[in-house]
Amino acid sequence: MFCMRFEWKPFGVNLDKVLAHLRTLGADGIQAHRVMEIWFASEPSEEVKEKVKAYWESIDPASAEATEYKSAAQKLEEARLAKESAMAKLRKIGLSELEVKALLG
Repeated sequence: MFCMRFEWKPFGVNLDKVLAHLRTLGADGIQAHRVMEIWFASEPSEEVKEKVKAYWESIDPASAEATEYKSAAQKLEEARLAKESAMAKLRKIGLSELEVKALLG
């Protein structure tokens, strides 16, 4: 295994989006905890290393990787709002509170 490490960004990053791009460069996985670790099964070529470095350095607060980031709290709030909206719509079509809760839990 070979690992490249980079300083973590001072803003949130959508790791799914980052991993998807890094896989096109041959990365096998990532780990983010205080630093960004990019893992390869074996040491990549210098060309690939430079592409990975350039990609990570290109991510800024305006990039899609940053603007599409959602914290756990934001995801929970979105789920809560979606459930609340669904409940309101089901009540509007005539389902009772008990029927709505049975459907949505």
